[in-house]
Amino acid sequence: LVAAATVATAAPMSKGKASPRDFPLARRTDRSTLYGDDLAAWANAHRAHLRNKYKSKLKSSTSKQQAAKRDAEKRDTAGAATLVNYQHDSTFYAAVAIGTPSQSVNLVLDTGSSDIWLGPSKFDSSSSSTFTNSSTPFEIQYGSGSVQGTLATDTFTLAGHTVDKQTFAVATAATPGLLDDTVGGIMGLGFEALSTSQSTPFWQGAALDTNEFAFYLAAVESLQQLPGSGSETYGGIFTLGGTNTSLYQGDINWSDVIDDAYWLITLGGITVGGNTIDLESTSKTAVDTGTTLIGCPTAVAEAIYAGIPGSSAISSMDGYYQFPCDTSVNATMHFGNQQYTFTSYDFVGQALDSAGENCMGVFFSLGSDANDELQYILGDAFLKQVYTIFSNTASTAQVGFASLADGLSSHTTSTTVDQVQTASTS
Repeated sequence: LVAAATVATAAPMSKGKASPRDFPLARRTDRSTLYGDDLAAWANAHRAHLRNKYKSKLKSSTSKQQAAKRDAEKRDTAGAATLVNYQHDSTFYAAVAIGTPSQSVNLVLDTGSSDIWLGPSKFDSSSSSTFTNSSTPFEIQYGSGSVQGTLATDTFTLAGHTVDKQTFAVATAATPGLLDDTVGGIMGLGFEALSTSQSTPFWQGAALDTNEFAFYLAAVESLQQLPGSGSETYGGIFTLGGTNTSLYQGDINWSDVIDDAYWLITLGGITVGGNTIDLESTSKTAVDTGTTLIGCPTAVAEAIYAGIPGSSAISSMDGYYQFPCDTSVNATMHFGNQQYTFTSYDFVGQALDSAGENCMGVFFSLGSDANDELQYILGDAFLKQVYTIFSNTASTAQVGFASLADGLSSHTTSTTVDQVQTASTS
């Protein structure tokens, strides 16, 4: 998301290898109170941001939209970290220590990007003895605004792992509303090939004993208030350098990554209400912790909601659908050798009114199609229901899903493909 700017940067230096560590995540719950025009503005900005974020993979559908309409764009050793959940399961972030002496800045941990950027006035560079600025400019473009500034290097520490001379962007100007007083910026956890600043992402420069990281994203119903955090709430655990075996149970279901930049895997299937959805010819899926909902091709979104009684497109939200909140919906997604079923509780993205009569679904039309290099974006609406591992320890990078440990919130059940096939033929 950094504009085409290059910089000659020194390789980041790790403080040495360390065992896996956990770090708490946090979140806020503001979006649950948005209705009407405010919710429409959030939804349209969310879709526009994702189309811009993955524009290199959406060349085909972007070209067709330019010829048709562009309403969305116009509307603009392992260490652990505690996550904060920001905006009702929509943004999870962690406190990152930056500079010398260190300053704590809340950064969204985003597997759908690879650069780090800090918002204006979020970090006092003049107070850090290890800060080095450059004259290299950058610009981050979103559907609803932009951020401008310059590239720099400094010391970063997260989940017990420290990297010296980490390249990041320091914003000097940003469109109002892109950040608030809680979130200070983004830490990308994608691959180096995705970095437009041509720098090594933090996780790849941290000299981990085990080159992987993992997320447990706590769902809304399991929120706890963090001491002294105001509106911030417990959002789960981020583990860097391995996994936390107390957070999941059973085997890990692995899918090979099929891209050198994004955590892109293959979706095997979707069913809604027992009906199998036609995925067309390809189903490349980005696993993105920085995304709230689940983006899919237009034809797939139409087919999903066609099977839900009372559903309809939301006229004020391009690509989104609504249905009666009391409708029972069971949906499954198939990855690797497992089929994951989540209930109507997690099929709901947001109530559309304070009475809770109509709800917005978690699947929305991304505007992608079979000719694009990506068709689906798998966000936190699915990821909060499983333990997710991002691994680069083998010759082929992988993403793994595992069932949450007993006592952790999840309505999702996983079933092996063999079990599903046996049941369907018995």
